[in-house]
Amino acid sequence: MQNLIYYIGENNTTHKREYSKAISTVKEYFNGFNINLNQIGMWKGQQEKCYTISIIESSVNQSKAIQLQKHLKEILKQDSILMAITNIQGKF
Repeated sequence: MQNLIYYIGENNTTHKREYSKAISTVKEYFNGFNINLNQIGMWKGQQEKCYTISIIESSVNQSKAIQLQKHLKEILKQDSILMAITNIQGKF
């Protein structure tokens, strides 16, 4: 199994976390996911509120994951969104 995680900060223009937009976008790509809203991150030396979206799959389709990463970056007006894929042990 694999865990796909997106690390998302504040909108660069509004300086707000637009997680409702992120949720709507992720729902277009995956049937299930978790979101952790209460996090603090650093970007270019500045502290900001951020959140992560975690998706567990048997095997992550990397092209689909990258496509979602680009879509989130565009719709949320981000300089960058970190995407991490890790191998995990688990069962559905």
